[in-house]
Amino acid sequence: MSTGVEIARAIDAVVTERVLVVGSPPPAGRDLDLLVGASQFEAIARCLCAEGFLRWRDSCARLDGACTYGVEVARVEDWFAGSYADVLLQDAERIPGLDHLVRPGPATVLLIAARGIVVHRGGLTEKSRTRIQRALDRDPQAWAAADQRARQLGLGGAVRLLRQAYETERPLSLPARVAGLAGLWAAEGDLRAKGRVFAAAIPRRLRPAIVSFSGLDGSGKSTQIAVFRETLDRLGISCDVQCAGFATAWRLQPAFALLDRLTSRAGRHRAFPRGGRPRLREARPGEGLDPFLPVGWNDPRRQQLWVGVVAVVNAVKQWTYVLKPRRGAQVLIFDRFSPDSAVKLDFFYKSERNIEVGWQRALFNRISPKPDAGFFVAVPSEIAYARAGEWQPDQLATMASLYEQQVVPYRLVRLDGTEPVEHLAHRVAVAAWQRMR
Repeated sequence: MSTGVEIARAIDAVVTERVLVVGSPPPAGRDLDLLVGASQFEAIARCLCAEGFLRWRDSCARLDGACTYGVEVARVEDWFAGSYADVLLQDAERIPGLDHLVRPGPATVLLIAARGIVVHRGGLTEKSRTRIQRALDRDPQAWAAADQRARQLGLGGAVRLLRQAYETERPLSLPARVAGLAGLWAAEGDLRAKGRVFAAAIPRRLRPAIVSFSGLDGSGKSTQIAVFRETLDRLGISCDVQCAGFATAWRLQPAFALLDRLTSRAGRHRAFPRGGRPRLREARPGEGLDPFLPVGWNDPRRQQLWVGVVAVVNAVKQWTYVLKPRRGAQVLIFDRFSPDSAVKLDFFYKSERNIEVGWQRALFNRISPKPDAGFFVAVPSEIAYARAGEWQPDQLATMASLYEQQVVPYRLVRLDGTEPVEHLAHRVAVAAWQRMR
C-alpha cells in the first residue's frame, strides 16, 4: 500500500463529513491537499499527529527519508463565505476505497481555480491550467455550471477572469489583470463573499520562511541545500534559493564600492577616490593595494567609519534579498547568510587587518535579517582545504573558530559535515520544519 493511500484511509476513518481532495487523489500525487470544514479540521490534525506528522502553517509533513509525505489542510471557511457546502460538494465524486474523501466535480474544480487566480492577482499557473483542462475533458459544459454557482461564493467576476486567462494563449497583460480583478466587485453576488475571496490576494507575510546554511567553503552546504530543496519539492512546498555572501555592495549604494577583491588583469587595480566611486590606475611597485580598504584610509578613525559602512551595506543587501518579491515562494533558502557575513567582518578586518570591529559587529547583528532555521555545517579546516582549496589552512582554521562563535547568537543548528549526507538531511528537514515561521 502506498503512503498516500495509507494516510488517506487513516483520515477517512476519523472524519464524519465529506472532505474535498482538491489536488490529485491518492495514489496519484506526491502529497495530499484537502479542503475541510472547521468541524473536521481538528480531527484531521489529531490523526496526522498520531501518524507522526509535524505541522507548519497549514501543511503537515512526515519526514521519514524515502517515505517523506505532506498533507495540506485548508479550512473552507477561510476560502469562501456563504452556502459553500452545497455548492462545492455538488457533483462530488467518490474516491474508490474511501467513504468521506471525495473528488470535486469539474465545475467545482473551476471554482477553486477561480479563487486561485485571485490569490495570484490575475495570474494563471501552469498547474491550474492543467487542472482546468482535465476538468473540461470530464465535462465540456463545466464553464456554464461554474458560472451559475459562482454567485453564491462571490466568484462571478473571478470565473470570467479565469476563463479569459485560460483561453488566451499568452499571459494576460497587467491592465487586463487589474481590470479583471476590479470586475470581481462589479459582478453579481454577496458583497461579504466577494470580500472574503478578494482578501486572499493580500499577502499575509512580507517574506517567506528563511532557512540558511553557513560554513566554510567545501563544508557541504550546497549538497545539503540541494537535498533539502528536493524534500520541500516532494512535500509540495514552493521554495527559492539565494546566495548572499560577503560581497561588493556598490550596486546597492554606488557611492561606496565595497568589499570586492578589486584586482583586475595585467596588474591594474581599482582604487577608491575621495568621492567613493572606484577608479582604475596602475599599481606602483611594492604598493600592495588593500582590496578591503579605500586607498589612503590609514587613519584608525577613518577605518572604523569604513568598517561601519561595510556592516550597514551588507545588512541592507541581505534585506533586499529577503524582501525581494518572489511569486509563490513559501520558503527562501540561503547559501550563506548573516552568520557568514558576521564571520567575514571579523576575519577580513579584525583578524587580517587588526582593526577592532566590536561596535560594527554589534550593529550588524542588530540590523541584519535572521534565519528562522539556520544551520552551521562544520568540518575540520583540513577537510575544507582538501575539498575547495580557495583559502590557506591557517585562514580556514581562523574562520572555523569564528563560525563556532556564531552558533549561539544566531541559534544555529550545528551539523557535523563529515557525517553521511542522508543522516544530516533528515536532521535538517525535521529541525527546519519545526523552526520555520
